[in-house]
Amino acid sequence: MKKKLLAGWVGIILSIALTVNAFAIDAPSLSVSTSGLDISLSWTSITAATGYTLYYTPNPYKPGLPQMVQYI
Repeated sequence: MKKKLLAGWVGIILSIALTVNAFAIDAPSLSVSTSGLDISLSWTSITAATGYTLYYTPNPYKPGLPQMVQYI
């Protein structure tokens, strides 16, 4: 009987988690500007975002080159 009770609690917890996390977000708007060799990026923030991850490479794409990552 304890196994059935535990399974019931797991089902309730999963249902609550799905309900809490199920919401739509607006897509951010990205702007890019250049000045000489400098590039500036700006975007609208997303509510409740704790940060952003930018993936880039300083070279034209070539297979095998490492990808740069910056956490913003």
